[in-house]
Amino acid sequence: MKKIIALAMALALLFTAALAEDLSSLSDTELMEFYRRVGEEGEHRGLREKQEILDCVNSFFSCWFAGNTEGMLNVCSSEWMSSAEDPGEELLAILGNRKPLNLTLGEVSGEYGDDFRIVSCRVIMDNNDGKGPGEAEFRIEVTREEDEKWYMDPTCVKASVKDQDLAALSDEELEELAEGIREEMGKRSLTADEDISAPLVRFFGYWSVSDMDNMLELCGTEWKKTAADPRTELFRILANRIPRDMEIKNMDGDPADTSRILTIHTTIDRQNGKEPQLYLFQVTMVREGDGKWYVDPRGLNPTLAVEDELPVPEVTPVPDAGLADTVLYYVPEGGEKYHVDPNCPTVNDKFTPMQGTFLYGQLNDEPYSGLRPCPVCGAPER
Repeated sequence: MKKIIALAMALALLFTAALAEDLSSLSDTELMEFYRRVGEEGEHRGLREKQEILDCVNSFFSCWFAGNTEGMLNVCSSEWMSSAEDPGEELLAILGNRKPLNLTLGEVSGEYGDDFRIVSCRVIMDNNDGKGPGEAEFRIEVTREEDEKWYMDPTCVKASVKDQDLAALSDEELEELAEGIREEMGKRSLTADEDISAPLVRFFGYWSVSDMDNMLELCGTEWKKTAADPRTELFRILANRIPRDMEIKNMDGDPADTSRILTIHTTIDRQNGKEPQLYLFQVTMVREGDGKWYVDPRGLNPTLAVEDELPVPEVTPVPDAGLADTVLYYVPEGGEKYHVDPNCPTVNDKFTPMQGTFLYGQLNDEPYSGLRPCPVCGAPER
């Protein structure tokens, strides 16, 4: 490959020297037109190379879906093939009992002419574990070899630890895995609550002194993208109110979740000449790609004041007849809330748009009676 590139560079230099005199004979208009055509040719070559790379990955997954081991081996890199004692057996061990159902190819890293590129992709994968298909993400390493074709490293599609075939483990292996999970959960629980609450506490601190810039730094990326003008929208949400204190009462969800709802009591001064009142907020915290938690400020919209100590009488709520035909959404796989927006931002992306639906008039029926209204998307209460 390096010899081919060196020869191509030498020829290019000779061609460039010969072409220089010809270029000088072109008019300005002709020179600009020629430059445009050269640029288009370079772009076309880059697109062709990218398509060849994507074709390689797509071919592997198509053969995987069809159970065509020989077809998959045909696009595996020679380096991996030579290192494998039995490529066919090792490939089957990598794939396990999984089957790809849908492939979405993403970005291709690197530049045109590079011999090593990485392809990002998302796959709807059936793990054949009785739990139904799930989404997996891979970064596939592909290499251009001596025949100028692209080949991939199949180890890049190994199942993650969470996708292991648990049924194939011995009792000792299963217990060892369970112990490792318990240890990891113990480590995370020590810092998880602090990691989530700290940015929200800072947000309220900045709010108390009307520091809009620092509040915006702590707001989630997705919310800022959806807001036409984040600063103006945040100002509208806060509505000239000032928090005098703040106490986190509850955190919904688990440390591993990427979205959790924090229930907060705070004394709010509405700056209207009246006494500050106790308010309840349910604020969604979102963990983003950098591993940090950010505030979705929509949960800070004006709400009714709450009485912290007064007992609430237990009554069976009766759905409002005027809302009887309103369609509500939930996650059948285990959601705890019902929503009015099928793409509510508090729900993990892999479950949206939500497939579970029912009518408001069915709220007291099973299996919907145990669901709670989502405060973020404004689901109507019973």
